[in-house]
Amino acid sequence: MRLLLVPTCLFLAAGWAQEPPTSAPPQPAPIGPTEPSDASEQQAPEYAGPAILSRGGMATVARASEVVQLRPYVTVAGAYDNGLGVLSVDPQGRATTVASFGEEARFGLTGTHSWKRTEIELDYRGVFRHYSHRAYFDGMDNNLILTIRHEVSRHVTIEFEENASRYSNAFSMPYSMGSYYNPMLYGLTGNELFNSPTSVLMSTFRAIYQRTSRLSFGGGASGFLVRRRSEALTGVTGAQLTGNMAYRLSRYQTIGLEYSYNRFDFTRQVGYSEFHGVAVDYSVRVGQHWEFGMRAGGFRVRSQQVVQAAIDPAVAAIFGLTSGTEIANRTTFAPNFEGRLTRGFRRGSWSASYVRTVMPGNGVYLTSGADRAQTTYSYTGLSKVTLQCRIGYDRLSSLSQTIGRYRSYSGGGGATVRLAHALSLIGQVDRRHYDANGSALQRSSFQANLGLSWSPGERPLAIW
Repeated sequence: MRLLLVPTCLFLAAGWAQEPPTSAPPQPAPIGPTEPSDASEQQAPEYAGPAILSRGGMATVARASEVVQLRPYVTVAGAYDNGLGVLSVDPQGRATTVASFGEEARFGLTGTHSWKRTEIELDYRGVFRHYSHRAYFDGMDNNLILTIRHEVSRHVTIEFEENASRYSNAFSMPYSMGSYYNPMLYGLTGNELFNSPTSVLMSTFRAIYQRTSRLSFGGGASGFLVRRRSEALTGVTGAQLTGNMAYRLSRYQTIGLEYSYNRFDFTRQVGYSEFHGVAVDYSVRVGQHWEFGMRAGGFRVRSQQVVQAAIDPAVAAIFGLTSGTEIANRTTFAPNFEGRLTRGFRRGSWSASYVRTVMPGNGVYLTSGADRAQTTYSYTGLSKVTLQCRIGYDRLSSLSQTIGRYRSYSGGGGATVRLAHALSLIGQVDRRHYDANGSALQRSSFQANLGLSWSPGERPLAIW
């Protein structure tokens, strides 16, 4: 039934997406907001200016080239993957991987649609894959990102986000595009160690109150869960509460203050972590093309975990036990930093970012200090070519376990070349290497695919 439902929804959405919107499509963000004055402060115009990292969203200099009207797509391609692996080791204790050629079909619905006071951003992506000689790894992955933004009044804007994923191979999921930006979601899905069926659900609500043309207040709440089929991997249920304020220093600069509370509860009675954090935000737009944003602060992290403990020999002799369990509490302080530099072009954008924060880990690593550095370049031609390339580095260092650091290096890119009105040639390559210090876990993965894609519209989509 689900296999019939997805194509039907795509067919209906394709017709709706081609209808003219009831209001004008979203326009590119202005170079900068108008200079505040006493009169404008009384009118309290809609918030504008450089993006504030604590409130999510892409840089305003990149948004104009990234936004597309709601469009469906279907892709059929040949594929190769040499990093297929499960939670097992060989006789030497090394993680095992296998390689295989195969076929994959991708389908989805992505883009934006707007009304007078409401805008939606949708990015649904499905991938069905079949490997010629490794049928065990056959399967279907799904990923949904839905954002609904509504202007309640001239002073209040609310936003709902829903993120849902079901996958066995997170590394092969298409690279998300559009104006979506959420480091926490990437922290839940971006560093999986094994090809194990995993389900992720995250719901977020945000609200912004524009007190004056200079001053605004924001707040939000989110909840998420991660469940992994393998009993050797730990799942997590979490919640986050945030509050922030922002003040426009000038036409192109904004400063802000943020408070956040987070809690992670791990499955199988492993334990939990909770932490409070404060941070200062600063964002600036330089001219028409450059934008920089940063957030700097720290967390106080308290973790409670069930651990094994040695038993006194005399007690062990009486009760016949060699070990037991106890509750271990640990309090640490961790930095919270994020920086992002973006250069917008007429037909593309480039960005470089670094994030240092606390994440719930990847099923082996629990609450961890997480580092991520990434640079991305995207290009959208007049009507024929769309391409994107990226390089990334990730590191996890557990705050509650005595375990080596996890590191991951990745890079790749893809291109779409239009052949006919709605038919395009697509290609993609990705490379990833990761390891854990002090263990035999070292794995490299290379993936490539080449095929044809169908999607109506004025320009080819970046379907990676």
